[in-house]
Amino acid sequence: IDVEVRDSDAKVVEGYSRRDFDTFTGDSINHVCTWKGKLEAEFRGYHKLVFYLRNAELYSFQSTDDPDNPSSIDPDLSRKLGVRKWE
Repeated sequence: IDVEVRDSDAKVVEGYSRRDFDTFTGDSINHVCTWKGKLEAEFRGYHKLVFYLRNAELYSFQSTDDPDNPSSIDPDLSRKLGVRKWE
């Protein structure tokens, strides 16, 4: 699985491209995504996450300000990220 971050104009955010992403292989409910080892990012405005899957299934994901404390998830995050169902 690879992930990239895009801005509201659908342009890849520098440093957060699919190529920069530390590819995940495995089975985990606690995996923390990183881009070239970077864990922290501060984005302003709307952003989209694009997931690239090969021989994989993604059941869910969450975003949090504190990866060591998953309960800190922002309940309004889906709206902020512009998450929508793709068909």
